[in-house]
Amino acid sequence: MPGYWNAPELTAEMIRDGRYPGDTLLCTQDLFSVDGDGDLYFVSRSDEIIKTRGEKVSPAHVENVLYSVAGIKEAAVVGVPDTLLGETIRAYVVCDNTISIAESDIIRTCRERLESFAVPQEVRFIDELPKTPSGKVRRKSLPR
Repeated sequence: MPGYWNAPELTAEMIRDGRYPGDTLLCTQDLFSVDGDGDLYFVSRSDEIIKTRGEKVSPAHVENVLYSVAGIKEAAVVGVPDTLLGETIRAYVVCDNTISIAESDIIRTCRERLESFAVPQEVRFIDELPKTPSGKVRRKSLPR
């Protein structure tokens, strides 16, 4: 955990005592859903949650809808600071160039499939998403 080296306050937030004596837990603060069999499914990182209009929005939830739009090859969603709403939702999409797609088409699909507060206010078309060496999207590198 290199980000916690010589940072006792951060470490104290993430390392917690378990339920049983001697147990130590790493609290990642990631969000999961649980199915009927008790299996966990990753939903999103809690530090990526967008707070807009008094609601919490998982970027992964919005991205799943974006990936269902024909012509979108990659997508990333971020929160953009807004004085009135807290944050607005901005989507970045990379198109596969097989289909011509407009911002209005994407927003219409999102309106059909998402709660109104989760619909992106803006869609930006980019050539590629910034990624880490392991292939994860670098959300913090996207223009806010």
